[in-house]
Amino acid sequence: MAHEYILLKQNGSHPIGQIALTKEAFEMITRFSVEDDEGLILDTTPLKKSIVCKIGQNKLNICVDVRVRYGKNVNQSIESLQSRIANNVFTMTDYRCSRIDVNVVGFVFNTQ
Repeated sequence: MAHEYILLKQNGSHPIGQIALTKEAFEMITRFSVEDDEGLILDTTPLKKSIVCKIGQNKLNICVDVRVRYGKNVNQSIESLQSRIANNVFTMTDYRCSRIDVNVVGFVFNTQ
């Protein structure tokens, strides 16, 4: 089984201990990044997670399932989301994601 956390490298010559972040922390950062964009909605179904973070060999892969609001440019919205997730993860953790996959699973037609 893969590690469920990422070990962060510490600055300084005398580290006191380890700093480790669980994949749930990265899932929350990703969720906030999606919720910041009014043109995207997480695909929530009762049997499936819309955000999946996989950690292996101290590398982080994020996979997100979203729905795009009708009328929004899909390619531009998804590229912007990938960039925002990468920037938010790096800003909050000083860690760079290895891969960010965004799957468009449908569209939202209501204007609410």
